Amino acid sequence: MEQDQITTIRQFNREYVQLLGVLDRRVFDTELPFPEARILLMIFEQQSIRPIDVAAALSVDKGYVSRLIRQLEAKQFVKKSAVCSGWSEQVIAIDVSWRCVGPTD
Repeated sequence: MEQDQITTIRQFNREYVQLLGVLDRRVFDTELPFPEARILLMIFEQQSIRPIDVAAALSVDKGYVSRLIRQLEAKQFVKKSAVCSGWSEQVIAIDVSWRCVGPTD
């Protein structure tokens, strides 16, 4: 596939997703938007996983996954391994002290 075709498809996807409001939706009436919830579920299912593997499994840009993981870290849902040589080698796991995600009133 040519680069201009890829660019056109990505632009269409961004506009369509924005139009539908998919990324703004909250999951099961919680504070988590869909993309964060999807990544959190993947981490939970795998027990621990490298961010690069999350990006590959979801076919999502690595930079976008990195930003979402930082948001999950800020909310204290996940922790990244401290010892690593780079982003691709970090391991993320559910923060054992995480609070329950419940409905937002």
